[in-house]
Amino acid sequence: MKPFKLDEIEKIETGFKVPEGYFDDFSQRLQQNIELIKPERKKYLSTRQRSVISIAAIFIVALGIAFVQYSKAPENCTSDEVVENYLASNHCISNDDWAMMLDEKDLQKMEANLNLNNQEIEEILTSEENFENYIID
Repeated sequence: MKPFKLDEIEKIETGFKVPEGYFDDFSQRLQQNIELIKPERKKYLSTRQRSVISIAAIFIVALGIAFVQYSKAPENCTSDEVVENYLASNHCISNDDWAMMLDEKDLQKMEANLNLNNQEIEEILTSEENFENYIID
């Protein structure tokens, strides 16, 4: 194979020629074309659509927060014994104060229809350890 020398090979012409003075004012012409062609700004959402979407998002977030707070709330499971102990420990509230807080419906619910004779009452009181407290009150 013959040695290849780049300087000795005949140059092939492409057939394209640059006009004279083309690159002299090229930057000015390019700048003018850029100023003439301004890209149009596309609006994806109108102002009204944005406000509706914002209100909907705020509503969804508020519902989400309310749901999370409701699901974390402890269940109200108080037994009768807990309520009785609480009421017994509050000495600052008198019986008259409790009576003032109750309405007619509450009083009807509390009304017990006990048909006890004296002997049954005596047996109940003597079965209690502190029956003297009941007699004194």
